[in-house]
Amino acid sequence: MCVVWAAGAVAGENASSSENRQKRELFETTKPSMFARGRAVPNSEISLLVFALSHVQTVCSIPNFLTANHVSLFAKNYGLDGQTHYTINRYTTRDRVTRNLKQNQLGYGTAFSYKFPKLKLQLKGSVEQAYRMPEAYELFGDGANVEGNVKLEPEESMNYNFGVTYEFSVHKKHLFNLEFNALKRDVAQFIRASVGTSDPTSTYTNEASVDVEGVEGSVRYTYKRFLRVSANATYQVQRNSQEFIDEKPNPLYLAQVPNQPVFFANLNASVAFQNVKKEGDKLSFGYGLSYFEEYFLFWSQYGSADSKKIIPSQFSHNVNLNYSLKNGKYSISLSCNNLLDAELYDNFKLQKPGRSFNIKLRYFISK
Repeated sequence: MCVVWAAGAVAGENASSSENRQKRELFETTKPSMFARGRAVPNSEISLLVFALSHVQTVCSIPNFLTANHVSLFAKNYGLDGQTHYTINRYTTRDRVTRNLKQNQLGYGTAFSYKFPKLKLQLKGSVEQAYRMPEAYELFGDGANVEGNVKLEPEESMNYNFGVTYEFSVHKKHLFNLEFNALKRDVAQFIRASVGTSDPTSTYTNEASVDVEGVEGSVRYTYKRFLRVSANATYQVQRNSQEFIDEKPNPLYLAQVPNQPVFFANLNASVAFQNVKKEGDKLSFGYGLSYFEEYFLFWSQYGSADSKKIIPSQFSHNVNLNYSLKNGKYSISLSCNNLLDAELYDNFKLQKPGRSFNIKLRYFISK
């Protein structure tokens, strides 16, 4: 049996519900969820603010041209509880070893958000000492495609995040939103999935030290209620930062972690026609494009130049059509995924389905 849990506590002084909501939004916007490998805690985490300063202007003497400024301090308790048994070498002995999985770790950090109203600019960032406990399927497998590894250790990382958002409009009809985010993580016992060359199952293992650095940019444009266009791109490098192993040079030092794309981007566009036949009717068309640059299936330092296995560059085109009536109470959607029937793969080069068509009918009982 294995239980993964996390808990926190809230402390405040005469804080209104709206102030608490703003603090939660601040914390959520500074979490590195925009990155492919951004999570530092399990999905079962319950994270709460421990302390918040809602009137930073008075405490820190911040200039009065800054408004809606928030600085928060938070702490989280990460827990793993359980016991397991395993065989050291199933080919030579049947003796089983018992391992106690129980442990607790305390994470903490700070987050901030500053707005420049006249410039329509917002700065946000966070620094966090975080942990990620192994998930149950990583420890014990799923009985089919994932082989368990009960020797997994929790991740420990120091996370740094910084973001800038700029919004402006032209003639009050054309709205623009520009956003830039940067991430740095110094990770010990980095948990990653690895796949064998002859065995189709995957196993989760620890890398002693990994440095993660990434940037992301996004642009959104809106014209009234008619046109929406958005694009984003992410560049993220995850390198093995363990220089020596048993006092010998590590051949994988500064190598990119396999099975992780370095560059990927998305483009989405949609047009909507309001009140097509009656008041409250809406007809919309959408298009989506996804791109992944090629990346290595295994460590790039291994194998000859002409035998290295890669996951090729991929473009995916998707289109959809939606018609709704009575302000969305009834709707019908038609979509086509992988419109050009391209060969698409996941992180382990397992081929994804080809072109597919879908139809969805939706009805709200009360709306």
